Amino acid sequence: KKNVGVVLKDVKEMAEGANVPVIYTPGNNDSPYKNYGAYSIDSLRAYSGCRTCLPLFAPRTDSQQPTDAFIVPGSNKSSLCFYSVYPLGRANRLRIIVLNSIIFSSKYFVEKGREKTDAIAQLDWFKEQLREANSMHERVLVALHIPPGKDYSGDNMWSSSLKYESKSVQSVFLDLVDDYRKIIVGVLSSHTHMDGIRKLYNDKNQFTDLVISVPGIAPGHGNYPAMKLISYNPGSFELMDFQTFYHLFEHKQELEKRDTIKDWGNASFFFDKVCGCKVGTPMRMCVDSLSGARLMEGEQGIFRLANEKKHKEDADKAMDVF
Repeated sequence: KKNVGVVLKDVKEMAEGANVPVIYTPGNNDSPYKNYGAYSIDSLRAYSGCRTCLPLFAPRTDSQQPTDAFIVPGSNKSSLCFYSVYPLGRANRLRIIVLNSIIFSSKYFVEKGREKTDAIAQLDWFKEQLREANSMHERVLVALHIPPGKDYSGDNMWSSSLKYESKSVQSVFLDLVDDYRKIIVGVLSSHTHMDGIRKLYNDKNQFTDLVISVPGIAPGHGNYPAMKLISYNPGSFELMDFQTFYHLFEHKQELEKRDTIKDWGNASFFFDKVCGCKVGTPMRMCVDSLSGARLMEGEQGIFRLANEKKHKEDADKAMDVF
């Protein structure tokens, strides 16, 4: 609890210092009760000791400027940690929908019977957010912690037994992405600690959208310490490219040596160069146009660069999500 409080306060200070809003996405280690446990924004504020933190670190919370980030009115379901944000303010028609995908995990730890009610509540809310965004001619970026699909061992990361009107929660999510593919510019995820991408498909095996994995800074899961910057088209909000910065080291013990920290992020690469995308082509359109072999070559390239070698051969197991 003490560590979480330190992190939240530090992030808040950095956001205020840089004058950049930071949008919180709930993860499986954030519950004060148990890994994958349920929690609310209020409980997270309370046990962290940072009551002015979350869910949005907005530097100019009292301002009414048209470009100030703010939570979409009526969207904040703080009891279950999902909400929507206008990151660029009311002057720009981009909505970030933050989902709590811990709720969809088979490891979700909550009192018996609540797994289904929480999942149904979130999917009903997600449907309404997409419907509202579409009616207001907005573009949507979805952010979640645990992505749909399989992990690098071939196991489902979302519960296959958790149903919504007789369909799995993953199938319902994929249906919604398909229904609103014209307005959803992409999906951001993390959890695996790995860099990489995932392709989402509808029930006709047609590609619908792209999931971009944000790698972990901690190197405990076979990844190099890394972070990424994603560029977008300011007119269409399409995601155009990303640059991953990572730290190369021969042995993890090197991270404990102070003289190696100063050159953190000593290597980097761009998605479009690794995958061979044409300049000016949105990433999801580039991925859709690549042959399977060329895309796998690009995905393996991302793994070879940003993750330890032992995981690169597993990239193909996780890339396609049906």
